Amino acid sequence: MYKSGLLLLLVFLVLQAMTAMLPYWNGNEVYHDKRLQLLTDSSLQGTNTLFIGTSHVYRQLDPAVFDTACRTSQATRSYNLAVNALFTPESNWLYRQMLNDDFVPNLKYVILEVGPVNLSRNVINTKRGQYWLTSSQYLKALWLLAHSSQSFQEKNSLVSRLSSGWIHHCFANVNGSDLQHIFGSPSWQNQVYDVSNLGKGKRGCQFLEERIEEEGEIKTRRARFLNDTSNLEVLRQEAIEAYSDTFRLDRYNSVHLGVLQELIRISDERNVHLIFFVAPQSRMSWYREIRPLLERISPDHYIDMANPWKNPEFYQVSYSFDGAGHLNTEGSALLTRRLAKAFSDIVNVQKQKQ
Repeated sequence: MYKSGLLLLLVFLVLQAMTAMLPYWNGNEVYHDKRLQLLTDSSLQGTNTLFIGTSHVYRQLDPAVFDTACRTSQATRSYNLAVNALFTPESNWLYRQMLNDDFVPNLKYVILEVGPVNLSRNVINTKRGQYWLTSSQYLKALWLLAHSSQSFQEKNSLVSRLSSGWIHHCFANVNGSDLQHIFGSPSWQNQVYDVSNLGKGKRGCQFLEERIEEEGEIKTRRARFLNDTSNLEVLRQEAIEAYSDTFRLDRYNSVHLGVLQELIRISDERNVHLIFFVAPQSRMSWYREIRPLLERISPDHYIDMANPWKNPEFYQVSYSFDGAGHLNTEGSALLTRRLAKAFSDIVNVQKQKQ
């Protein structure tokens, strides 16, 4: 028993040492492709604004529309660095890594989607869902979750997913390909990336319509929504309740607030203006966690597009793709323009104060 324990500990330590030799993005292929494009594509050298988040950002915020719609003294050159299922706290961790990586030298602004703790069931059993779950990140995620407003059932499910991901990270994060990277010629040194992850505009935004013929699941999701739009009404009613005068804002996750404030602080140290973003068509669990936090953050550090009173179009069938948090191309263009307007207001006010 004693020898078995020592052997297990030795295996654990060796695997952790090998994992530390891999680049931080190893396992997140879409992020790798976008990072490499930013490093090697000369047309993107002036990029000064990044969008980071889940598919709510990846599939909806169009850099070309954003830059055209912005009205600021300094022109924006934006890029969509978002990845499917890039939830909190992975997104916060990846943002920190990106700042330390410093591969966007002209970076001035980051729009980062904010949400409650989540880990998609679709990626939990893949390296994509496990690569970031070091022991320290696992403990931080549990601590953040323990103080959240999510229900016991939601917390129990997330603890199970996080624990599974952490165990796999500890004992199955290094595969044969990684061994070749460590002891041979690292493939990530090759200046090759998959352009299919970059969208038709080649600036990181990929609308769901672009993938509808290639991915059957997306096509099925669209057809299901057109046949039954009732879920969109559920989302609208939840948003109405969340933005009503009776919605409680006095209870908040102090740990999560500390995380957001720390992200603002380290961004300021690098002369990057961080703006948290709330996407439309979110769920009640998101509103319960995030709305009280935004009340305690300076207005120049967040943009909330989920309010159904201010943005009713985002809850209409004509602007929606699937009634599950994603807008169609027309709705995405409208969302991007309104984000650009709110962003311009923040930046222009900040310039006046200087």
